[in-house]
Amino acid sequence: GQEVSESEFQTFVDSVITPRFPNGLTIFDASGQFQDSTGIIIEEPSKVISFIFEDTLDNETSINQIIEAYLQQFSQESVLTVVDEDIRVRFVESEPVPEPSSVTGALLFSTLIVACRLKKKGL
Repeated sequence: GQEVSESEFQTFVDSVITPRFPNGLTIFDASGQFQDSTGIIIEEPSKVISFIFEDTLDNETSINQIIEAYLQQFSQESVLTVVDEDIRVRFVESEPVPEPSSVTGALLFSTLIVACRLKKKGL
């Protein structure tokens, strides 16, 4: 198969992902390995995209749209997603943020990691 180029991937991030999550994301380069539908073990460069966002129907819909677009645009068999709804997040600033006096009012966040294989299937 043919690899998705860095410019193709960045165009996808800029045109499909960022408009849905304009507050930001983190992208990691990774080395991936999987067994394809024919039983062959494939090793290839991969991308891991990490998001932290509020657990809403709109955000879940956006994630599903991103996955579907990636599957179609790059002829993928699958995209891995990992969801953790029990994560607590905060930015540490120069002044520490005081702990809340109770757990009520705490926001639930989801983190989603999408590992996007960088090979086009069947090319």
